[in-house]
Amino acid sequence: MKTYFKDLFEYQHAMNQKTILLCMSHGDKLTERTQGLLFHNQKAHKIWNCRILNQEFADQRQIYNWDEMLKEDLLNFKNTIQILDDRDLNEQISYKTSHGELFQNTIQEIMTHVSNHHSHHRAQVISDLRQQGIQPPVTDYIFYKREK
Repeated sequence: MKTYFKDLFEYQHAMNQKTILLCMSHGDKLTERTQGLLFHNQKAHKIWNCRILNQEFADQRQIYNWDEMLKEDLLNFKNTIQILDDRDLNEQISYKTSHGELFQNTIQEIMTHVSNHHSHHRAQVISDLRQQGIQPPVTDYIFYKREK
């Protein structure tokens, strides 16, 4: 199962990088919503990694510039791979939501959520790009695997 998640996050990282780079090249055409979705995706991934690693995530309002977002995506990816290497997927993680509610989920459940979260918001970004007349990248998993 760890191999599956590593493959999934390699895909998510590659598609995030591809999407961010395209957005960088069309920055003047992007809506605030589009950029916000990309920033949100990176911040949310970091928050989940911090929850698993029992680390504080103090700056939830931080906005990244494009270069920082590329670096943040790489750091999120590396931290996720390290978690997958070092931790048991069935390990229960206790955490508080941004509203202070206490929950527990397994690392496997969290990783599934993070991956789905990336796909969901990247799809919204792709829709926004089309509305702005920008040809979005192909980000389907099967096409990614065919190119490898």
